[in-house]
Amino acid sequence: MLIPRYIFTNDFVELKPLFEAQPHKEIQLKTGDFLWQPDEHVQYINYIESGIARTYLVHESGRRKIISYHGSGTIFPGFHELEFKIEQTLVTEAITPMKIWRFSRDEFGQLMDAYPQINKYMLNSYARYINLLLFETAHQEYNSGFVRVCNVILLLHNAQSEVGQGILVFSQEELAELVGMSRVNLTRHIGRLREEGIIDTARREIKILNIQTLMRYCSGETRLD
Repeated sequence: MLIPRYIFTNDFVELKPLFEAQPHKEIQLKTGDFLWQPDEHVQYINYIESGIARTYLVHESGRRKIISYHGSGTIFPGFHELEFKIEQTLVTEAITPMKIWRFSRDEFGQLMDAYPQINKYMLNSYARYINLLLFETAHQEYNSGFVRVCNVILLLHNAQSEVGQGILVFSQEELAELVGMSRVNLTRHIGRLREEGIIDTARREIKILNIQTLMRYCSGETRLD
């Protein structure tokens, strides 16, 4: 059974040779560059060859909510032929140097017509994304603030463990934007976890010391057992 994840990697890595063989534009992004400009509709589909991007929504109040992270072996954004107004409030920003292979929407649509096997990967990718959004709306919304923080830390830990990284490299401000709470409340919950010996923190780092106790605090849909 799959659990929600905030970090998406390797969903399309098996198709990398196919994408590499097609006409595309190779682009190098610096940290802080945007995959597309804020306030514009998505015009390109990107295969992420290396690096990580962060996607967040900017509310009209100025606050932002981090939605997900996308790394190597991922197509982002996913292909569709519609234009949604909410896309103009979404920002996808490189948080490390990135190399991407860029296709226009027309080019990628033709690619999907020519190679129908891409459709299965795209459908599964959307299913994973919908699973995350359902988790955010149907579960996190009703959990206490402390449980929400525990859930996010566990899910980030699971995702980073897949690539051999045991320490979470996230600032508390970034975690607050991911969980959707104030920095003050997040600091209080992080302090409790630290006092109970479940985590240790340093500058932009969270190290899990007692994964079993952390899992007991998490809601059921985040646990692998």
